[in-house]
Amino acid sequence: MAAMPSLHAGIACLVALYGVQRLRSPWRWLLLAYPLLMGLALVYDGEHYVVDVVCGYALAGAVLVVCSAWERARAQRPAPPGVSSS
Repeated sequence: MAAMPSLHAGIACLVALYGVQRLRSPWRWLLLAYPLLMGLALVYDGEHYVVDVVCGYALAGAVLVVCSAWERARAQRPAPPGVSSS
């Protein structure tokens, strides 16, 4: 057995969620198949337990939430004097 949480599942989930969040095509929802199939493969091949994969997904979701909040806070902060905002 490998590490807890599964970073393979977490990275796949992070990529898919980021794509769903940023893209506007109705096809973007197909990106969610990537982490689901990755998780299935990891459990089926005996590389991880289901809980490892679920925790990897949760970690990816937490990273996305924290980074989105940081980006919003950074966009609202005024630029320091002498720095152009181009």
